[in-house]
Amino acid sequence: PRLLRGSWRTTVEKLRASHVGREGTLYAIEEVLVLARTAMRELARRLVDRGVLETTDDIRYLYFSEVTDALRDGVSRGEVVEHRRRQRGTAEAVWWDRGESTSDADAITGVPGSPGQVVGTARIIRTPADFGRLQPGDILVCPFTDPTWTPLFDVASAVVANIGGPLSHAAIVAREYGIPAVLGTGDATSRIKDGEKIIVDGRKGSVVVVR
Repeated sequence: PRLLRGSWRTTVEKLRASHVGREGTLYAIEEVLVLARTAMRELARRLVDRGVLETTDDIRYLYFSEVTDALRDGVSRGEVVEHRRRQRGTAEAVWWDRGESTSDADAITGVPGSPGQVVGTARIIRTPADFGRLQPGDILVCPFTDPTWTPLFDVASAVVANIGGPLSHAAIVAREYGIPAVLGTGDATSRIKDGEKIIVDGRKGSVVVVR
């Protein structure tokens, strides 16, 4: 209506100005983040040179105050980094499970073997010949385990197996290492693709692929 045209034009101009302001603000924030990342990469390189960190990526596991302290004292932070790397899967699981997780209907179900919840990269390991493919923090997805597989539990953040129960080798060793385990899934190695991100809930006995 003609009586509302003036008000409508004013509203449109305000929205346009707000949009420009928002985009300008986001651009400024991105510029700051680029500079911050550049500075942090340089700090990480210096800490590696001083033997405080093993790799430049390790700086992601330190608080900024810890970074500045490390620059002053030069003491290795390897234990702190390794501890937080192992706990990262649990932190991610809490994040993914904040009321928006996939329904249980989409989960691969099995037998709870060791409690805990972890998010990580699925690594399909079928035989000892594949052992070298498992990287720290990966979730071991396998047909079963026996004593020859035990060293992998020190590397994996969780275990998912086709075969097994609460008293199986995988369950017992997983509990000893304090990592979640879901066993007796039947076909996890075929339903989960290598490299997919999955959520393992050792209390519920479920595995969910993060889409």
